[in-house]
This record gives sequence, structure tokens and C-alpha cells, in this order.
Amino acid sequence: MCKSEIGTILEKLTQLCPQGYAIALHINFTTPRYLFQSYRKDWSDYYSKKGWVMHDPTVQWGFENTGVTSWESLIPADKYGIFAEAAKYGLKFGFVCAIRSSDSSSFSSFAREDRNYCEAEISQICKLVNILHDMTLNPENLSETEIEHLNQLTSAMPAGNS
Repeated sequence: MCKSEIGTILEKLTQLCPQGYAIALHINFTTPRYLFQSYRKDWSDYYSKKGWVMHDPTVQWGFENTGVTSWESLIPADKYGIFAEAAKYGLKFGFVCAIRSSDSSSFSSFAREDRNYCEAEISQICKLVNILHDMTLNPENLSETEIEHLNQLTSAMPAGNS
């Protein structure tokens, strides 16, 4: 893996997801090995302050399913009004992509403000997430430098503008 490959994929996802994303790779119980987020800082702070992660329908769906679903289809499961609050921050349309392979689970959520994602966009985004999942599946195959770079990317992901 080239150090810049993951960064390049994340940059492409930032272009495709104008309101941001959260990508949790290789989740062990409830903790991902790598977490990349690009949602607005004010939304991320509000979401964290409310302690919504385990109540979020996108997270619940990701733990229980594989494949893709729209945020709209998850509204009936939203007992905390998370989608309505997210919309106030410009996160109005989105989808979840969940992957399971080689005893590893990853899932991600993507947002935009202006419209639903089309099938081609969903396919392209999920393909990129699958590449990230596969590239980071076996940390023992990564060099110390590559792992350090991944950890830097994980902790340094910029939140969008507030």
C-alpha cells in the first residue's frame, strides 16, 4: 500500500460527499480499528455531546446488516430524532454502506444536503469503501510506517467547516 493511496481515496470521498462521511473500518465489538470522519465540526460536537452513536439508526443498521440502505428508509427507527437534527446541519440525504468479509465488519455513512445519491454515486462510493476495507484488513501485512500513517489519518481527519 502506498502511503498516499488511502489519502487519495479519502479525498475522492470528500468530493463525492459534500456534507461529509463517517467510515468505521474493522469494528471489534463497538470500536473501529480506523475511523475517518469529515462531517462538520459543529455537527460532530453536537452528536457527541448528545451521546447518540449507539442510538443512531445508521450505526444500528451497520451492525446488523450488509449492503446499502438510504437514510430515508431508516427514519422509522429513529427514536431520538437524529435525522431531523442532522438536517439542521445540512445532512439531509444519505446512505449507509456495510461490509463483512474475512471475519471483519466495516460500515460507513455518507451525507449531502441537496438531493439523494444516485445509484452510480452509491456504487462508486461503496467501491472506494471496499478498497479501504481490503487495504486495511490485515495490519500484520502493513509496515510500521503504513500503520503510523493510517493512525495519523484517523486522528487528523478534518471536520468540515462549521
